[in-house]
Parts: sequence; C-alpha cells; structure tokens
Amino acid sequence: MNQIQERDQRLLRVIYEQQFVLMSQIERWFFGKQSARRARQRIQVLSEAGWLQRVESPLIKHARIIRLTKSGVSIAETDRVERIPQTRTLDVSTLLHDSIVTSVRLRLEELWDAFWVPERLIKAEQFSHIPDGLVIFDASRLQVAVEVENSPKGPKRFHEIQQRWRGSKVELILYVASSPTMFRIVQNYLKTGPQDLPFALVLWSELEAGVPHAWTVAGEIDVFSRRDLE
Repeated sequence: MNQIQERDQRLLRVIYEQQFVLMSQIERWFFGKQSARRARQRIQVLSEAGWLQRVESPLIKHARIIRLTKSGVSIAETDRVERIPQTRTLDVSTLLHDSIVTSVRLRLEELWDAFWVPERLIKAEQFSHIPDGLVIFDASRLQVAVEVENSPKGPKRFHEIQQRWRGSKVELILYVASSPTMFRIVQNYLKTGPQDLPFALVLWSELEAGVPHAWTVAGEIDVFSRRDLE
C-alpha cells in the first residue's frame, strides 16, 4: 500500500481512542476540502492493508461504521504509553451518543489548540464523575470537561451529577445538547441546580456549523472563538 500518511495516523488514533468512527465523520473532518470519493478511496486502501474494517449497524440509518482490525490496533498503539482496550462488540444502547461525542471531539479540535483525553483514559481517582471527554489546552493547561446530553436524565440525577464536580480542577464543564429539545431540558436543569459551579451549554448543531456563544445561568460566554483559554 502507499506509505502511511500523517492523516492516516491521526485517523487510526481517533478510532482507537473512540472505539469507532462513522464514514461521514471521516469525510467531514479528515477529508473536508476533498471529495467524499477521495475519502472512500483512502479508507478502501487502509482496509485492503488490513488496518480497518466496516461494521454494519441498524441503529444509525445508512451509517457506515469504521473500526480497527487487530493489525490496526497494533499500529495505533505504537509509541503509546497508555493503552485502551478495544470492545469486541459496540454497545448499541450508546452508539448514537458515542458517535456524537466523537463529532464533538473533532469539532473542538478544529477550534481549540488543545488535546482530547477520551473517557477511557480519564482517571476515576481524579474525578468523582467521569465525563465523555476532557480537553486540556496546550498553552494554559486549563481543562474543560465535555458532556454530551442525548437523552433526559431527570432533574434529581442530573443535579446529583452536578454536585460531584465540586472540588474538581476543571475550568469549565461544557454540556453539548444533541437537539433543541435536549438544550431546553438541560437549560432548565442548570437553572434549578447549583449556581456556583462553572457549567455551560451549547447546542450541537450550532457548534457544528459555527462559533456560537455558550449559554450559562449568568449569561452567554465566548469560549469557542479563542484558540486557548486563559
């Protein structure tokens, strides 16, 4: 096959850390300035090399799921200090949620000079509640916890989770709502929950398409137009 490219290495790393990606995510965030056909051709090359495999799922309509093979895992683990066990079978109950988490990760990597720590590498002894991901900024080393909200938790459970953030060292806990309905639900949770913790909320479709302000109980804040937070 052709020599492995820097983009290939990044793709293998993201699939490894997130367990899977959708073909549509590869087209958008790895081949955005090229054609979808070019993306499919490259994935075919990597599949024929034995590094990638396609997995079908009935839960995400028309989605093509891309995972690593054993050989792909070996490549992705090269020079890694911490390894992430790969699940043999994806959890269908969280498949949609997990796919949104990956999209949020890729979008934030476009906007921020920071690196993403996936959920499976976040240490339980450091956090009373493990978020969907942790963003650490390159320059300031500030940390932002990211939570994707795709289904209602109920106010009691939500507020219990909020309280677990007390004493954490994160600068911001960013909730990303998957739909306008979820945005309104989480907004109401935040209005009736603790007011002294750094929570913010954004609608995923607005973050995906642009650089919106995030909503907080104290008013909107601009966190996405800056490459680093200070």
